[in-house]
Amino acid sequence: MSNEEKIINMLAQQTTVLGNVVTKLDGLEAKFGSLEARFGSLEARFDGLEARLDSLEARFDSLEAKVDNLEAIITETKDRVVLIENDHGQKLGALFDGYKLLFDMMGKLRASFDRLESEQEKHGFLIRWQEASMRKSG
Repeated sequence: MSNEEKIINMLAQQTTVLGNVVTKLDGLEAKFGSLEARFGSLEARFDGLEARLDSLEARFDSLEAKVDNLEAIITETKDRVVLIENDHGQKLGALFDGYKLLFDMMGKLRASFDRLESEQEKHGFLIRWQEASMRKSG
């Protein structure tokens, strides 16, 4: 075999090897394209998740504002209830004082009434006795 033939054989071998490398590079390029498409799909999905999380965050912020508003209303309501309880407590105290005063007065009136009733009975007895005495004398 001559040098030219050897060179041609080597070139043929190198061409075959180079063809194999090109084939493998084409396969890698196809796989890279597939990976790139999958990463693009994952990126789109992550963008969708991020948008959903942003939406959830906005809803939570809205809920937090509503809860803060409700807490303020509850605090205001508690303050009003305390004022009402104090006011009504004073009014109930005055009513009970008035009731006690009326009850004491009723007791005194009842005692006076009983005393007057007893006196009336005595007077009635005396009047009947005098009437009976006048009938006998007259």
